[in-house]
Amino acid sequence: MATFARSDDLRGAEFVNTDLRGARFVEADLSGVVMRGVRVAGADIDAPWLFDGESFLRVNGVDVIPLVEAELNRRLLFATATPSYAEVLEARAGRVAMVRDFLATVTPDMLAAPRKNPHDPGYQETTLSCLHVILEEEWEHLRYAVRDLDAIEAGSAE
Repeated sequence: MATFARSDDLRGAEFVNTDLRGARFVEADLSGVVMRGVRVAGADIDAPWLFDGESFLRVNGVDVIPLVEAELNRRLLFATATPSYAEVLEARAGRVAMVRDFLATVTPDMLAAPRKNPHDPGYQETTLSCLHVILEEEWEHLRYAVRDLDAIEAGSAE
């Protein structure tokens, strides 16, 4: 597979009847790219900065950023989305149930199964290492919350 690096300036290039199936664009600037008559089945875009306020992403003439943002807010309940406490608890309960259900049925073979790292497909992770990330994040969030509760409690005792 050909590799183009930072020094390869392809700005303004035109690709006509070109097969780019399976190509990966990592940390590439595709701002202003125009695609007409293209096949995009299975395309996967991971760009957290889509919502910088100056961007748009049109698919067949429709700006899809508000749709993507609404779906992410519905699923992830970003702190900036100002969900109600009840909505946060409901989402959290759903995520806890998903992990609990997985843990109830997981086998050693499933834990050892390799998975593609979405940020570096050449480097594989096991399901177990992904589970460790979830549990470590949960632990750190708990430590953070307890630390803040201790500080609040200490402040109210004065």
